[in-house]
Amino acid sequence: MIEFVVTFILEIFGELLFNALLEGVSRGVAAALSTRVTRLVVAGLVCAVGGYAGGYWWGSRLSGERETLPKTFYVAIVLACVFAIAAAVRTRREIVGDLSGDVVRAGPGAGPLPGGRRTPWRSAYWTSTRLTSFAIVNAAVAIGIATSFTAYLPG
Repeated sequence: MIEFVVTFILEIFGELLFNALLEGVSRGVAAALSTRVTRLVVAGLVCAVGGYAGGYWWGSRLSGERETLPKTFYVAIVLACVFAIAAAVRTRREIVGDLSGDVVRAGPGAGPLPGGRRTPWRSAYWTSTRLTSFAIVNAAVAIGIATSFTAYLPG
């Protein structure tokens, strides 16, 4: 009986301590994510980790089946370059537009697009942040494939 009471008290104390720690951490994370830069860094890390994991899985799945790197590797590199260039161009346009006051952004608070259609899926209205995320994902996929793929060596 005494062992049960001591275990019960320790369990309650551990839960209270864990909840206090978790609350403190969650408040710290919420405060850190309140800035735009931190949110962008976290989003970039999530994109990189997710892309690398997918590329690593794909490269290891195709290992031993072919003698050269899969075409997916080259496609990911090309897409990463295309999206990086598009992000740089879009960033330049956003900066110039901000200076002239003529910028139209396709965000949650944006007005209707030309033609009266309001859609975030049209690539002409993607922000530089979205284009950069695509570039990061594709670069991470290529790195994941390159690190996990082992070529088939006949003989």
